[in-house]
Amino acid sequence: MMKKMVMKKKLVNVENRENGVPGFYASHEGEAIELIPSGKIVMAVPRNEQDHKIYKLLASYCDLYFFMTDQLENFHYYPVPMMALFAVDSAGNHYGTIGGMGDIIDDQYPVGYISKDGQCVKIAESFKAFLELAVYYPDWRENLDVVNKQKVYAVESLISMQLNQTKEQIEIQDEIANTLNLTKRPKLIEALFENIKSAPMVVTYLSKEDAEKENVFIE
Repeated sequence: MMKKMVMKKKLVNVENRENGVPGFYASHEGEAIELIPSGKIVMAVPRNEQDHKIYKLLASYCDLYFFMTDQLENFHYYPVPMMALFAVDSAGNHYGTIGGMGDIIDDQYPVGYISKDGQCVKIAESFKAFLELAVYYPDWRENLDVVNKQKVYAVESLISMQLNQTKEQIEIQDEIANTLNLTKRPKLIEALFENIKSAPMVVTYLSKEDAEKENVFIE
């Protein structure tokens, strides 16, 4: 009689680049083990693209500063599952894809927002959806406070706040959208609300050592 396979989960630290690609494997003891990538990596803009005008526009219009180096010294938290960090804003909040490395083409991973005090919420279903939110609703961060403080606002009134843009702002918005091939998807704000209110996808620890107190790692 075949022994029933027992599924267990163990973490793989992606900050150690020698660990390879997480996935599944079956041990000799009849256990099926799911390897969950954890920790953080930085997706720096390639050196040959760093002078592109688009990054200056995203910084000035969307308050998004894309990382130009992949150093980890300034990120004092440890996420489970992993996050691939790509940008920071002027308040020190970080942005990254959850569970893997996503970009505007390979956008299968949702985007998370890690506040400067280490709290993480999902804000978009993909990298491209996040950019569309940031470009078409550059004041979207105000909605985080609306939800967290449990204030009641009609979605329509929040959307109308984004419509009072100057001609110069609209021109910048159009330039970013055309460069990145973005479109104004319907219900971007509604999706943001649902994502903020959904169960957290990421647990942030102060360090890998703290994560080890509650999880089992494969080194």
